[in-house]
Amino acid sequence: MKERTIYLDMDEVISDLAGAILKLFSRDKSCMIPGEWMISKWLGILHDRLWEVIDNEGIDFWLNIEPYPWASELVEKLSLFSRVVIASTPSTTSIWSPSGKMGWLHDFFDDPRFTDYVLIRDKWRLSHGGALLIDDKPSNIEKFTRRPDGAPSGEAILFPAEWHENPISNPVDFVIEKVRKWEERMDESQE
Repeated sequence: MKERTIYLDMDEVISDLAGAILKLFSRDKSCMIPGEWMISKWLGILHDRLWEVIDNEGIDFWLNIEPYPWASELVEKLSLFSRVVIASTPSTTSIWSPSGKMGWLHDFFDDPRFTDYVLIRDKWRLSHGGALLIDDKPSNIEKFTRRPDGAPSGEAILFPAEWHENPISNPVDFVIEKVRKWEERMDESQE
């Protein structure tokens, strides 16, 4: 039997990174550009400038990001299907991002010893026949389902984030329905 693992993205899936960045720049979500995931483009500033401002806030910026209202419910329901591992890409331009993300997860799960996470740039490296990725970034979905190295791939669900062209206000039911179908396919392949 293949070990099943659900890899759940953090930013824009359970944590409102975009909201925290916009607040830092005294902006609201009305400046979002549907279909554009580069927040610096929403703000009309250079990418490096965005990360400079974030880094000047230190680790507190990361620790104070708000979870989405559905975050706990989503994690709880997903854990009924399989082991859930938070898979997040730390910023390569922020020295505080990795430690801040770990601290945020410890706070969110109310467990300073929480370890069911992986900080990884190339999420496709986690892909295997029993893996499911839930992520808001289309390029992560593409690579996870078609590994660049040609090895067997897992499946993926594109999370309907707020910045997408067709966001869903409460995405839990949407995601859980897709996870049910994944589980059915996995069960059928075991028979």
